[in-house]
Amino acid sequence: MRYGFTLVAAAAILIVGCNNTSPSVNSPGAPASGDNKFSFSVPKSEDIKQGEKKAVKIDLNRGKDFKEAVKFKVEAPAGLKASLSKETIAAGDPAEATVMVEVDKDAAVGEHVVKVTATPEKAAATTQEFKVDVKKP
Repeated sequence: MRYGFTLVAAAAILIVGCNNTSPSVNSPGAPASGDNKFSFSVPKSEDIKQGEKKAVKIDLNRGKDFKEAVKFKVEAPAGLKASLSKETIAAGDPAEATVMVEVDKDAAVGEHVVKVTATPEKAAATTQEFKVDVKKP
């Protein structure tokens, strides 16, 4: 019996996996279904050289009944600047935005973490991170 439980738990972990897609978030007062949820995804990592900049795509995934605008906020560590192509994706807008990441010419070489937070009108915020691996030019 104990081995059966362990096998089921291990299978659940494998199914859930590890990716860079936010957990789905329901709108309050709505039935908990995949049709009324949203999630978003960012790449796991990006390589950018010192003194350069790169556009990083954010994909918003809406359930067919999810009709809310979603506001985005981005945070970058020292040595990097990050800005959004648009801070809000309205209900009828295309479901993508871009984070422009600019690396200072004297930024520390190595991995840095950029955080992206999505907040729908009526549900809790969710945050994703992606790594920027700063390289020498």
